[in-house]
Amino acid sequence: MTTLAMIDMDGVVSDFDKHIFASYGKTMQMMSPSQKDNFWNTDCVSMRFFANSPAIQEGIDMVKAIQSRGIDVAFLTSTGGGLQHIDIAKQKLDFLQRHGMGYLPVSFATGTKSKALFARPGIVLIDDRKKVVDAFRSSGGVAYLFSRSNWKSIASQISEGN
Repeated sequence: MTTLAMIDMDGVVSDFDKHIFASYGKTMQMMSPSQKDNFWNTDCVSMRFFANSPAIQEGIDMVKAIQSRGIDVAFLTSTGGGLQHIDIAKQKLDFLQRHGMGYLPVSFATGTKSKALFARPGIVLIDDRKKVVDAFRSSGGVAYLFSRSNWKSIASQISEGN
């Protein structure tokens, strides 16, 4: 039985990819290593990138749907584990506050690989990255791969205890 849904932020409730493209005119995958370093070491702080990311309405609707089924929700999000860990964490809290979810608990992973450490009976992870979902499942957890088109199905499956 699911007692807690742990939900990723970037790519589930916050549109990281859209914000990157709007800010740089390219995807993160298209950026050179030096551009990525500049983003993670400078721009993400000076731009307040995470606080100002656009919301993904389907993800927010999924959070509400899961809560309406009596299941606790918390966020499990990565700060990248770099020099900007504390500032990114504060920005993500600001994002949640701005979008009416600031009352929900948040756990910060220092990198996407460490999310698998949260796998426990009764805890379900919802993430938009296949490698994170696979790692969580490999650690014995239940995880769902989020997309804008499957959020209703995820919410239903969680409430049914699958």
